[in-house]
Amino acid sequence: MEVKRSLRRRLTGISLSIFFMAAVILACGGGSAPPPTSPPPTEVPEAAPAVVGPPPGSDVEAEPGEEPGEEPAAAPEEEQAGRIPPHHSLPVEALAWSPDGTMLASGDSKGMVLIWNPATLETIGMYDRGDGIGDLTWMPNTSILAVAGGKAFHDIELDPIVLWDVRVDSVVHTYNVPEKISWIDDVSFSPDGRIVAGSGVPPVIYVFDVTTGETWYEFEAHEDQVTAVAWSYDGTWLATGDPDGRIIVWNMDTGEMAYEISLEDGVQSITWAADTWHFAAGTDYNGEVRIYDTLTGDVVHTLPGLGTRVVVAWSPDISKLAAGLDDGRIIVWDTASWGVERVEFAHSNTVTDLAWSPDSIFLASASEDQSVKVWDLRE
Repeated sequence: MEVKRSLRRRLTGISLSIFFMAAVILACGGGSAPPPTSPPPTEVPEAAPAVVGPPPGSDVEAEPGEEPGEEPAAAPEEEQAGRIPPHHSLPVEALAWSPDGTMLASGDSKGMVLIWNPATLETIGMYDRGDGIGDLTWMPNTSILAVAGGKAFHDIELDPIVLWDVRVDSVVHTYNVPEKISWIDDVSFSPDGRIVAGSGVPPVIYVFDVTTGETWYEFEAHEDQVTAVAWSYDGTWLATGDPDGRIIVWNMDTGEMAYEISLEDGVQSITWAADTWHFAAGTDYNGEVRIYDTLTGDVVHTLPGLGTRVVVAWSPDISKLAAGLDDGRIIVWDTASWGVERVEFAHSNTVTDLAWSPDSIFLASASEDQSVKVWDLRE
């Protein structure tokens, strides 16, 4: 995701109870909050090795001769392999693979979050937020899932950000946000798991410490809803994007805007390469995927028009870049040559989110067709 910047004022007003603060500190590995300019690494228990695997026959081969830019015919139901039984009753809006590879989280527009075992495709956990899901993301090296969304549903007040420890099925903390923010559309943890960056409606990006609740920064550079927030793997950069086509990259060591990129198309999603040297952005209307140099902001490669509402995800091993399209297709590129490696007729409706397994072998996709699918990219 790409970043918009304009650092302003630090927020106050986040209240934490000592009980919840202690629970989060223990889950993160303990310790006091670091100074804003250089947070120390979080000590956490070593994650269990990934144990993942899709169901037999979970993949389909791309149609011979199919090109990414062509408008495909609707795929027959039998070709839409990889489907996990559709327990969601509404469009699935968010997807996140756990750091140890053993759990897959999905959330729908009704606010239901399901936790899947990706090896057996069984539902092993459930959390009902009460209203739509803005985003899901795992705290690094833990079993804690951040669930984000709106502040209210009709007359019912909701917590805009909840930290849920899936292993013990317990909410370890909830976070409020400034009164002016009504919806959290995207959240992203820093690599050490101590800092969360969230985007709001209206377009405010705030960065706070999960162990103390202290807000470090508040960025107000965007003029429209912030649709993408992504932290680089080394924690140095934060990228934000909006429907007006602005991407802002922030230097998180200083809290200052590094540079801004202006597009003629809205920004749908942003993803970083694990080496931090590049990031990719998916756009709304012309369907382009653009790859940028992190230090300069220059475009180094453009993958031309694919459709609208393109969501992108870079594999952890940097070898592949995946895009989900509004027509239900998934396209995977080899990043060494930027040749198309795979085309899947994945869903019967818009692909809303993508998530890679930590070993870069499996790719999960979510859709407005109410389904989640897992794909084995070795086949």
